[in-house]
Amino acid sequence: MLGLDLGTIGYPLAVVLGVGFLIFIHELGHFLAARAAGVRVEQFAIGFGPRLFGWQRGETEYRLGLIPIGGYVKMAGELPGEGGQDDPGNLQSKSVGWRFLIYSGGVLMNGLFAFVAFPILFYVGIPFTAPEIGAVSPGSPAWHAGLERGDTVLAVDGREAYSYEFLRVEAALSGEDGMKLLVRSPGQEPREVHVAPRYMEDTGIKELGVGPPMVHKFELEVREGGPAWQAGLRTGDQLLGIQGEKRDLVRGLGLFERSLAEADRWLDEEEPRLLALDVKQVDGTEKHVELRAASREDDRARLLGVSPLPNRVVARRSVDPETDAALAAMDLPDEVAIGFVETPTDGKVERRPIREAEDLRRLLPGSPDGTRLGYERPGPAGGWGLCEVPARFRTEDGAASLVDALAFGINPAPQVEVIPLSAAAEAGLRSGDLVTSIDGHEITTYEALREAARAADGAPLVVAWTPLQPDHSFGPERKATITPRYRVVPDFGLDFPATVQRQVFQSKNLVDSLVSGTRMSFDKLRELYVTLKRILGGSVSSKNIGGPISIFVVSQRTVESGLVTFLFFLAFLSLNLGFINVLPIPVLDGGHLLFLLVEKIKGSPVSESVQTYAQYLGVALILSLLIYVTYNDILRHLGG
Repeated sequence: MLGLDLGTIGYPLAVVLGVGFLIFIHELGHFLAARAAGVRVEQFAIGFGPRLFGWQRGETEYRLGLIPIGGYVKMAGELPGEGGQDDPGNLQSKSVGWRFLIYSGGVLMNGLFAFVAFPILFYVGIPFTAPEIGAVSPGSPAWHAGLERGDTVLAVDGREAYSYEFLRVEAALSGEDGMKLLVRSPGQEPREVHVAPRYMEDTGIKELGVGPPMVHKFELEVREGGPAWQAGLRTGDQLLGIQGEKRDLVRGLGLFERSLAEADRWLDEEEPRLLALDVKQVDGTEKHVELRAASREDDRARLLGVSPLPNRVVARRSVDPETDAALAAMDLPDEVAIGFVETPTDGKVERRPIREAEDLRRLLPGSPDGTRLGYERPGPAGGWGLCEVPARFRTEDGAASLVDALAFGINPAPQVEVIPLSAAAEAGLRSGDLVTSIDGHEITTYEALREAARAADGAPLVVAWTPLQPDHSFGPERKATITPRYRVVPDFGLDFPATVQRQVFQSKNLVDSLVSGTRMSFDKLRELYVTLKRILGGSVSSKNIGGPISIFVVSQRTVESGLVTFLFFLAFLSLNLGFINVLPIPVLDGGHLLFLLVEKIKGSPVSESVQTYAQYLGVALILSLLIYVTYNDILRHLGG
């Protein structure tokens, strides 16, 4: 059964059947409890609205409704004032205990499904995204804590970390004290790391600032007719080396991808840079090829052809005592953009630009005494300053430690990096120039520059800028009319695909699967409770709540990942369904349970008028919530 290809029945149909099954078992719980109590069930329905089809068996009509977003079990005496208590088949004739069981039957069945499904799935083995650290955002909580790409998270606050998703959820739901991670770096012993996730306005949750672990299969994807195809390469060929790098292919690919920004070097008509590849072809033969790039227009958007400079120091951290002491002695202010390295050479001063962190690693080693960094202070008062570079940072290891201690981010000023072969480059802009106005409107931030270019939609723009001088002052203002256009990029007709790293989490034996599955059920219930608590407390934004569209989209993704992943999601969704239904909201099961609790305490049922008005209120709340989550879904999945 677990080897079934869900694609054979169609992914959308599999989603409908899976979600429909959860609704069915929920309503089945009510039905079985009612029948056990001797309550007459008049209708058992999956879906609402007009009946598509159904049948009558005994006292019960079984039906499928047109709107497949829920279901219901209609019992005799369910509505306030309906029927008489002298009728043994009437719900109101039953004791509080029986009615409590009937109304909680659906929740119990949802929980039972999860408590049964999770152990089975753990016994079979569930593929998850590996609990490893991918890309680390500079200045993020993970960066401050010293987490690095490739670190494996073994546990979070003492609980075993089985997936990257688990790590993200725990970060989102963490408290003010942060979280303790048990982390193992490659080739090292596990260590404990304390990290305090930060609330992010754009996502509405707390985040660590890490991406998922990515893995290269080093298999080529070759497009027919391109340079790679013409050189005899084919999809499925294995990469053995790139640009002469054979020992560390990840590093080699990274350097190659960074070099693509130098489009003019790759597309030079007289002496183009060539891409050297060593591959093992599908037939087993090894081949060395050197590819000349073809040019291609990147038609995603018409652009001026500039990008922001990532040379702004956004944060710093402790690395080691020697580095910390040298950085303190360097007297580099916070929140500055490092613009250049100044070195005394033969009685003269040479200034070389710094546009990103790697420039420091490249330019500082071997520089002489008296080397200084030039930095630009933020804000209107701004201005340039200089600080001397200690001897510690003028060695290869020392420069690497300086780069490690500083987090570099985007410079918000409209000082630009000019993309080769772009409209801006042809108009005379050069990297480091400062854009001052567009169509007569003052530009003070790179974001304003980007919005002005985007709003032009390909129309000509009058751009004014002050060119960066060799001494890093800005020269007289210049102007040019620039028409945004598609970016020209080098194209080799091949890709080096990377995928999220997956691992199968599987229990050692049946007993271990029972323990793991039960723990998973309680962990997911805890997540639901803490999520609701964090939403009410404001540390998780309500915009993260999803509705029917989100359920369908996520279900579709998990279906495409395989049956085991889809069943895991259904088990979690089943707990969600049970948790929501037990909330004390009239109309939901939890509302009925609340009325029964009040009845037990006061010794008599809640009045019919109170129940009726509460039902109206419950319907209004549910409809409002449905509208809100659908709006969230539209923004998230349909509105970009």
